[in-house]
Amino acid sequence: MQMLNKNPIERITAEEALNSKWLTTAGFGGVDVSKNEINEIEREVVKNLRSFHFKNKLKAVVYTYIASQLYSNKDKTKLLKVFKEIDRDGDGVI
Repeated sequence: MQMLNKNPIERITAEEALNSKWLTTAGFGGVDVSKNEINEIEREVVKNLRSFHFKNKLKAVVYTYIASQLYSNKDKTKLLKVFKEIDRDGDGVI
């Protein structure tokens, strides 16, 4: 609870949080993790995040391809115009 305290004066520091018993023991299923085990966990998390990112990118490419095959050029122009109206910040993502 000390990490969630809204008052910054009463809240523990980041270093205290990293060294807290919850993160070193309870946060990992009650197992006291050593540095090597933490590094292994971090590597696994990064690997899973990369895999998740790749799968989402692949899904987006597949959807784009399917959409490009379903519509005529006239339809694509209309859809692109609607998409640009929805995409307020212009980043290509809705």
